[in-house]
Amino acid sequence: MTLPELAIRRHVTTLMLIVSMVVLGLVAITRLPLAFLPDVEEPEIFVQLPYPNASPEQVERTIVRPVEDALGSVKGLQSIWSRCDENGGRIRLEMDWSTNLQLARVEIWEKLDRVRRDLPDDLGDIMVSGHWNGRETDEPIMEGRLSSNLDLSQSYDLLDRKIVKPLERIRGVAQVQLDGVNPREVRINLRVADLELHNIDVRDVSMRLRTSNFDQSLGKITEGDHRWALRTVGAFATVEEIEDLVLREDGLRVRDVADVVYEEPPLEYGRHLDGNFAIGITVSAESKGNVVEICDELEARIAAMDSDPDLDGVNFLVWFNQGEEIRNTLNDLAFTGIFGAVLACLVLFLFLRRVSTTLISVLCI
Repeated sequence: MTLPELAIRRHVTTLMLIVSMVVLGLVAITRLPLAFLPDVEEPEIFVQLPYPNASPEQVERTIVRPVEDALGSVKGLQSIWSRCDENGGRIRLEMDWSTNLQLARVEIWEKLDRVRRDLPDDLGDIMVSGHWNGRETDEPIMEGRLSSNLDLSQSYDLLDRKIVKPLERIRGVAQVQLDGVNPREVRINLRVADLELHNIDVRDVSMRLRTSNFDQSLGKITEGDHRWALRTVGAFATVEEIEDLVLREDGLRVRDVADVVYEEPPLEYGRHLDGNFAIGITVSAESKGNVVEICDELEARIAAMDSDPDLDGVNFLVWFNQGEEIRNTLNDLAFTGIFGAVLACLVLFLFLRRVSTTLISVLCI
């Protein structure tokens, strides 16, 4: 007996099997995470080489070229692209699609360790990641604008405490970024005339500041039943400590060649919404998160912020919601599927003229 004959003779059993598969499919659909695009890891690895206060030519000559020569023999490497600026260098390594990126990162770190002794001593911490900015996060799932009649350009602490931190606590949210407002920071504004007067180089000042601002563990001391942890406390705690830092043996201090202030860094650009100063906000999700559920939770949390008296007058405009885009796409897909199924039923019924036969054929399709 062939399979078609068995299916025809045992039509009830065949129908039950089809219905069971349909039910299992419906259950699977409800448990699948929803995403706008499939999770595809690009075969790229980025190396960040921070080296501030240097010219691009110096960065290329002393850092980027030696690192490129060392990384040129990485297995599976297709091409290398680098960029140099006054803050350091960035190298992009394009790998073959069949390359195991985890093993490639290990090999890259091994080669970086070998070449590290040939690089400048004041080179910052090298970072190896799968993204250009060094953050392992996906594309933004929600973007918006914050605007108010008040000046928000100096409200970073308020926005970070009342908006950023609550949104980052939502399950599945990887990062929330504000664009257009910056936290206060210590700025050391060097006076060129005083540098020339005291015959001291900018890099000497930078090196002295970097080597003086750190805390380091010195181990532990055990004596009888007592144990003490030792560490050096060298990090700057106040602006006055930075101003009093001695730069040379002759007693030259930072205050003699620079102005030290604690303030918001100046903005190089700005955005406005309805005539008011606005701040951009971007929310990124974890790679395994359900984007639709995360966006729904974000919308609920944002709506609850309207009742916060500390945010009175602050307007939140969401102009991109990936969860809504996914939901609209799925609705269009469902409508197309239902329309096609109904049309197929009508065509089959016109030819078969029997409801039972038409139903079985439709379920098989």
